[in-house]
Amino acid sequence: EEQRQQAVIAKEEEGRQRRRAEEQANIALSRRLAEQAIQKLETDLELSILLALEAVERANIEISSEGTIGIDEAKREAQHALHQATHARRIRRTINGHTQAVNCVAYSPDGRRIVTASADGTSKIWDVASNEMLLLSGHTGSIIDADFSPDGVQVATASADGTAKIWDANSGQELQTINGHTQAVNCVAYSPDGKSLATAGDDKILIIWDADSGKKRYAFDAHTDIVSKVVFSPDGTRIATASADGTSKIWNARSGRKLLALLGHSQSVQGIAFNPTGNRIATASADGTIKVWDVAPGQVLLPLRGHKSAVKDVAYSPDGSRFITVSIDGTAKLWDVKSGQVSQTLTDRHQPVLSADFSRDGDRIVTAGADGSAEVWNASTGKLLNTLSGQKQPILDVAFSPDGNRVATAGSDSNVKVWDTVSGEIVQTLSDHTMEVYGITYSPDGNRIATASADSNVKIWDTVSGEMVQTLSDHTMEVYSITYSPDGNRIATASADGTAKVWDARSGRVIRTVSSYPDKLSSVAFSPDGNRIATASRDKIAKVWDIDSGQVVLTLSGHTNSINTITFSPSGGYIATASEDKTVRLHPILNIGELKNIAQMRVARSLTTIEQRQYLLD
Repeated sequence: EEQRQQAVIAKEEEGRQRRRAEEQANIALSRRLAEQAIQKLETDLELSILLALEAVERANIEISSEGTIGIDEAKREAQHALHQATHARRIRRTINGHTQAVNCVAYSPDGRRIVTASADGTSKIWDVASNEMLLLSGHTGSIIDADFSPDGVQVATASADGTAKIWDANSGQELQTINGHTQAVNCVAYSPDGKSLATAGDDKILIIWDADSGKKRYAFDAHTDIVSKVVFSPDGTRIATASADGTSKIWNARSGRKLLALLGHSQSVQGIAFNPTGNRIATASADGTIKVWDVAPGQVLLPLRGHKSAVKDVAYSPDGSRFITVSIDGTAKLWDVKSGQVSQTLTDRHQPVLSADFSRDGDRIVTAGADGSAEVWNASTGKLLNTLSGQKQPILDVAFSPDGNRVATAGSDSNVKVWDTVSGEIVQTLSDHTMEVYGITYSPDGNRIATASADSNVKIWDTVSGEMVQTLSDHTMEVYSITYSPDGNRIATASADGTAKVWDARSGRVIRTVSSYPDKLSSVAFSPDGNRIATASRDKIAKVWDIDSGQVVLTLSGHTNSINTITFSPSGGYIATASEDKTVRLHPILNIGELKNIAQMRVARSLTTIEQRQYLLD
């Protein structure tokens, strides 16, 4: 009996060891797949997505208690690989065929062909699957625009030679030459039913033609400068035009009567498009902005850019429904998160505005700038409540106390001043830094102020006495940003030395150091759950780090210049970044289920048998 029991125990132990070995092999395979997915990002994005999906699946299988070694790292690496793959540029093919600039590209209605228009005087129709090409040749000048008819049977082209032409899309034969413009024809568009054709160009005239006969239905002066684009509404009842005169206009497609003028861009409008329902229009302008308009009242709904110069700071309201941005252009703007609309412009100074913060109840906003003053505003009405004057040099950062009764400002004169928000009086001056103070934050309980300075030190201050109670010295260069974790137990800092550090707020001990060296880190923020930090860098990249492991879990790109500040939305669903490129970006933070859904929609196949042998077998 004893021998039988020993045999059973030995067999169970053998099974446990086998399971542990299999689980560890699976974890190792997941990590290897994640690494290979990253390696394939630039050369084969589809394969990169497939490998990342496999990595996620293998990292998320059920693991026994004995097999957990390395599983957390595997999950993080797999999710990071999947995030990078789903957000990467998706170039499937590069088509080379023109000898000069390609001015236009458009898909056929069935998506099987594309037409290109070039400055070399030719237009070409390409089969998407086979890459076979059909040449359309007959214009004597640059071809600026092209469009398929709704049935895909014909193609219309617009040229700098002053003509438009209609071609057989299957044979390439020229069917008609349309003469009526006196200068270059910049744009051409079919109506949704294919019966009408609209053209416009340098002569500022919009002409509507019968698509079958080529006869002119009507023509009229549309703009005061060249017309750059023309489109029909989805139902064909309206035509929209975009012009170098800075306006867009909506016309009745049957009568040619002007219905609406869209005024708001400061420079040439170069692109225009209806949404699928036809109730909104998006316009793109040389002034650097994109605007979305409600076509009925002609009201701007979604300006995606609002500042004329670098955006220096962004802060969410406590409920996450709004955010405030401030800029070198001297303005502070309050935005609605859902629509992206600017709801208030709180200040319009001649001096740069450098920092902003919401009070904890969301009722007030404080802004501060290069003129050394701070202003307290009603967040609902935009009314100026108080001006805090007394700092002789620029204020680089500003923060409300948790109870909203005080505001602390960080100065380029190395001093911190604490103000009473009602009286506007200075109640404390905190002096111990030897150089500019770049960052300032209150602890969640309001008992401490933490400051970050160009002298490479972090200092902690008692808010009642104003005494400096602790100095944190571990950075080797300027410390640009500082923040408390939501529970107040930790402090995070970002420095020009390329590192971000997480400190124990009580002992001052460094808990975690993450590095982006040699890139200088400009800003740091805690996630709402306190488990992650996000950093912003001068290299245009933002990263999200897991504090426990010190590993990057997300990389956020898209800016074209240095990122000045970064913050999480209160829900943790978004990260906002503000940049020297004059833009604010809202980055969605997707969970693993959402990432998998996106990834699966972007691939139309599974790993081939050969790929399975290459990547899945040890």
